[in-house]
Amino acid sequence: MDYSDIPIVDPPAGVTSNFIDPVSNASVYLTTSAVFLALMLVLVVMRMWVKLVVLQAPSLDDGKLFLLYGEGAV
Repeated sequence: MDYSDIPIVDPPAGVTSNFIDPVSNASVYLTTSAVFLALMLVLVVMRMWVKLVVLQAPSLDDGKLFLLYGEGAV
């Protein structure tokens, strides 16, 4: 007997259980993550450009920001 195909309780009236092909929001989550990761990349590059080229005053927090972006992108 495969217990992964048996619901614990009966579904509400008008709803059928779907254990074979359930609805997934994975594509929405993946798209949202990709959009915000790209936006974060643009903002990090803009900040680094301003700090290194325009102000010519890099600091320790810029290195930390770059490392944390790499960690978040993985």
